[in-house]
Amino acid sequence: WAIREKLLSEDADKNHVARGLAGLDSDRAWTMREKLLSQDANKSSVAAGLAGLDSDRAWAIREKLLAQGAYKGWIAQGLAGLDSDRAWAIREKLLSEDADKNHVARGLAGLDSDRAWTMREELLAQGADKGWVAAGLAGLDSDRAWAIREKLLSQGAHEGLVAEGLAGLDSDRAWTMRE
Repeated sequence: WAIREKLLSEDADKNHVARGLAGLDSDRAWTMREKLLSQDANKSSVAAGLAGLDSDRAWAIREKLLAQGAYKGWIAQGLAGLDSDRAWAIREKLLSEDADKNHVARGLAGLDSDRAWTMREELLAQGADKGWVAAGLAGLDSDRAWAIREKLLSQGAHEGLVAEGLAGLDSDRAWTMRE
């Protein structure tokens, strides 16, 4: 928290600070989000920094930001880790409004449900970037995730994005792929 406050006081890029609040549901995190929004920080970055949060408070901010025209791709990325019906409804709405498919794919991070796999397949069929789909595999250590990583790499997916999709994995298999 001291580092975040220091970055904000030094006029660092507030967008990075906002995205770095992902997954944090403390009063301190909500206070910082409100402060960032009041300072006209990039609203889209605040939306992305709501990843992993399925609370009423998070949904109120998402809906407010959508109404204010925040970038739909960042809102989609801010749905990472959420497998609720509400999250799926927003993903479908964003896609129907031509949100960037790459951001939607990346916003599937942490999801190993059949619904998530179906959407990944559909996004790939619609031309989503293979690297972005691979990045959206973060946190997944299932056989299915490993099979698609290998497939995407063999099809030329950007190795850096594949590496980003290894976030949260500490298995031998993950370390071998990183190497």
